[in-house]
Amino acid sequence: LVELDAEEAELYGQVTEKIARALATQESADDADDESPLGRLLRKRANILGHARAKLPALRSEIGRRENDWFQLLYCAEGRHPLADGTTGGLDEPTQLDRVLYMVGHELRMPAAKYISETPRDQRRAILRRFGAGEDLQVLLSMRCLDEGVDVPAARTAYLLASSSNPRQFIQRRGRVLRPAPGKDLADIIDFIVVPPEGAEGLHRETERRMVARELGRVAEFARLAENEAATLDVLRPLRQRYGLLEI
Repeated sequence: LVELDAEEAELYGQVTEKIARALATQESADDADDESPLGRLLRKRANILGHARAKLPALRSEIGRRENDWFQLLYCAEGRHPLADGTTGGLDEPTQLDRVLYMVGHELRMPAAKYISETPRDQRRAILRRFGAGEDLQVLLSMRCLDEGVDVPAARTAYLLASSSNPRQFIQRRGRVLRPAPGKDLADIIDFIVVPPEGAEGLHRETERRMVARELGRVAEFARLAENEAATLDVLRPLRQRYGLLEI
């Protein structure tokens, strides 16, 4: 579990209010085109969760526990933090992907590579071969390129720094790491669940509840099929009680 900071919580509340006003003029968010005003607001709100600043120290703790393990996939959020703007110099700040690559490759000294849409196709094939061989590439970092149509059965660990509430996406990501492979009996999925800070002033109670519900829907589906289902639900129980979400 990772908390939004105060700035992120305030922005999340502001964007949610704008979404509510936009929804008053159309039937549902499902009808929103990606480039429509509502579509952009929905994407911005999702990016606040995907880029939550607390995810990076949480990731460092998790991946540090597995620094000797190979065959690790890491999904990062796309673009930049929504709070990055020209007035604070945020446009010059590294993306989450670049920050994670520096953390993994330089600070933890784990051989890592990016696998993104800008990577030339022949390089992608070479990266996948190196990753599958388990010789000189320990961690593979991506955004959306490993969602569909890419087979990486050697993968044994997946970190979901950013994952859509769309079931299709998280089922695809789960599938990347759950493919059978020689010597592989289990796979670990580490999902970073974003929650409001205690006493968040920038969020209404119902906004908090709906945010948590969207996050819990995904992790409950993961837990249902996991060997540590009971332990996972124990971790989530206080959160579900706090927001009256015991049915999820």
